[in-house]
Amino acid sequence: MAKARNTLGDYLAEHEPVAMLWPDLVDEVYRDSPRYAHMERLSPAAQVLFDTGAFFGEIVNGGMSQFFSNSSGNRAHETLAALRAVGAPLCVQLLEKALTLFPDGIAPVDREKRCELLFAFEERDPIFLEELDQAFYARVDTLTSVPDEDLTALQLGFMHGNSSEPVVL
Repeated sequence: MAKARNTLGDYLAEHEPVAMLWPDLVDEVYRDSPRYAHMERLSPAAQVLFDTGAFFGEIVNGGMSQFFSNSSGNRAHETLAALRAVGAPLCVQLLEKALTLFPDGIAPVDREKRCELLFAFEERDPIFLEELDQAFYARVDTLTSVPDEDLTALQLGFMHGNSSEPVVL
């Protein structure tokens, strides 16, 4: 495992700064255990990039259901704040709408409880999250045209705006 660079700005000289930062964030967060995220090791700015990166990866690989059913769902509300911080209003809108499947719009931090609610909801309304996923694929992760919202570009802009921020505390 390579040691994370000191600041977010240290990654900006790379061809793909966000992609180069991601494995260092994951290594730091899961250094001692692949089952427990040590987010406190990351600076607040690095946490924003971790949460937005986890959101993007989960949605691309399995949709909102995967986001909520995996450990990424433990940080659903922090992810919402992170998406706001990078300036991703479309992703904010999609996640806010997805959160309405939970009582009072609050996704439980407890994964077992969250999954119980999620899976029961999906049985009642199997189309709801699929429609949000399709909107994401059509407008954020589009492979055939310029996206309405480029989350990677927004993350990169956030890195530039916070280039002096440390990666780890």
